[in-house]
Amino acid sequence: MIKSYEPKSLSDFSFSNPQTEKTLKLLLSKQIPYPANGKNGILLYGAYGTGKTTLAKLLPILLDRAYGEKQFFEDSRWLYDFISCGQVTRGDLLMAKINQMIDMHFPSNLNAKIVILDEVDNLSESAQRSLKGVMNRKYFGLIMTTNYISKIDSGLKDRSHLLNMDAPSPASVLPLLRQIAIDIGWTDALDADLITIAKECKGSYRGYVSAIVTEADNRKCLMAA
Repeated sequence: MIKSYEPKSLSDFSFSNPQTEKTLKLLLSKQIPYPANGKNGILLYGAYGTGKTTLAKLLPILLDRAYGEKQFFEDSRWLYDFISCGQVTRGDLLMAKINQMIDMHFPSNLNAKIVILDEVDNLSESAQRSLKGVMNRKYFGLIMTTNYISKIDSGLKDRSHLLNMDAPSPASVLPLLRQIAIDIGWTDALDADLITIAKECKGSYRGYVSAIVTEADNRKCLMAA
């Protein structure tokens, strides 16, 4: 079985945009308080497969740790609720669900209930506009992901920290690709081969593993022929 290379900590991510990494570090060091100052949203946007959803689920845990030494729950489900917007059909039901989630807030170090909206661009324009109202509630943080920043309501963007998650440079992910290659037994992989794979996969963690396994298998077949 091929092991998972999904990022498990902030250091596992390779960010294409230096400002994204800087903002995340400021948020997690509390130099930028969250949620506060009219910005209780965090919007992760960029290419497919670059870890937006993974980071969205990780951030509530990291923020909870940042705001206090005590970890209230081993089970991270207490720290956030997750909604896949591709399955949402009515904006009024979404608002009712979010308000219910906030009202059922369980205390954490962050002292705010986090709701994650995955692929928020799937919401209608009216549903996105109605989100602005709920974003004014206290003790509430909204983390959103999208592949299409142009489809997001300007009011949502104005209330959020915008974090670009486009594909990192091939050189920055080379150590990860090298480790994947070693783990599957392709020990003589050349940097040039791995850089080519990085360019083709355009930041997709799933793509990295699949492409390296495929290339390694092809080379084994050629050697055996």
